[in-house]
Amino acid sequence: AVEITHAAATTSATIGLDGVVGNGDATTTEDVTLVGAGLTTVIVNTTGAASDVEELVVAGATDVTINAGVNFTADNVGIATSGTAGTLTITGAGAVNIGTIDAGFDTINAADNTGGVTLILDAGTDTAVTLGSGADTVSTAVTLATSTTLAVNAGDGTDTLIVTDDADLNAADEGARYTNFETLRYVE
Repeated sequence: AVEITHAAATTSATIGLDGVVGNGDATTTEDVTLVGAGLTTVIVNTTGAASDVEELVVAGATDVTINAGVNFTADNVGIATSGTAGTLTITGAGAVNIGTIDAGFDTINAADNTGGVTLILDAGTDTAVTLGSGADTVSTAVTLATSTTLAVNAGDGTDTLIVTDDADLNAADEGARYTNFETLRYVE
C-alpha cells in the first residue's frame, strides 16, 4: 500500500500513476491512499504504463479528476471518499474501470473520456452519470425507487448496460433513466 499524507491545511493534491500494479488479491496492500483532513480536490494523472490498484482512497475530497492518459483500474474496491455530494471527472484516452461508484459521489462526468469507462451503480441512487465517446459499460446493482434521481447518459460510442437483476429494470421509470446505450445484457 502507498499512503501519502498531507498537512491538514492542504486542500488539493495532484498525484501521478505510472505502472502501479497490485496483485489482485483484495487486500489493502495494493491501495493508494491520500490522507489529509483538508483535502477537497484531488487530481490523478495516469501516464506511461497502465495502473491497476485495489482501491484509490481520496480522503474527504469532493472534487476528484482522473486524467487517464493510459488505462487505470481501481475496480476491486473502487475510488473511495469520505466526502458527500462529490463529483468524479474522468478525462483522457485511457480506459478507466472504477468498480462500484462510492456513495460520496453524486456526479460522474466522463464526457471527455474517449477510452471507455466501466462502473457499477451503487446504492446511492441519486447519481448523475455522463459518459463519453468510448465503449462504456455500466452494471446495475440496485432496484430504484420512483423518488430517486439516478440518470445515466452513455454518450457516444458502443455502450453496454448490464442488468444484474429483473427488479433493476422492470418498470418504465427505471428504463427511462438509462439513455444512449446500444447493447442491453442481462446477467443473472
